[in-house]
Amino acid sequence: MKFTASTADYTLTAGESIPQFSRVRIDATGEARLAGAVDGWVGVAVQTAAVGERVAVLSRNQAGSVGFIAAGAVTIGAPLYPAASGRVTATAPEFGPPIGVALGAASGAGAFIEATMVSPFGPLLLGRTATGAGSIDIHTGLGVNPSYVQCVIRNASGNQRLATTLSYPSAGVVRVADAGLATGDQVALTVWR
Repeated sequence: MKFTASTADYTLTAGESIPQFSRVRIDATGEARLAGAVDGWVGVAVQTAAVGERVAVLSRNQAGSVGFIAAGAVTIGAPLYPAASGRVTATAPEFGPPIGVALGAASGAGAFIEATMVSPFGPLLLGRTATGAGSIDIHTGLGVNPSYVQCVIRNASGNQRLATTLSYPSAGVVRVADAGLATGDQVALTVWR
């Protein structure tokens, strides 16, 4: 899965230099600024913009994947949290929920990372491709077990079925165990917090 920055929900005037894939906030004058670790943020810059240029912004409550800039090394499946300068980190803050879940790894600060965004308004939608038979662990990024999970498995022929066994081997991790799960099957979770 590769994120492509092709659409945006709205455009703003950049109040400072905004790198592509940065989290942005809106300042008191209505201009886009890099979001800090504790700032309210509205979305992700679809392209780089210089001061005074228009910047396209993808809203933070979008479904699907999005690109971010990492503040440090991140592993696949790690929950992501806001960091300074419009970036994201895998280091959990003292308070606040995750804003996404890493779909790839980042080697260090400034690296691009693809992630799902965790909507502040509804269920979290996650998906993984099975890399082995029998079971798969999916990290929700919530840090706690979800209150409700629905899981659908789709095989290579396009047939879908509900998963038969779900468990929680550690906080925020859902294990999907299904005798018919095969390498390449698509596993989709709908998670309510």
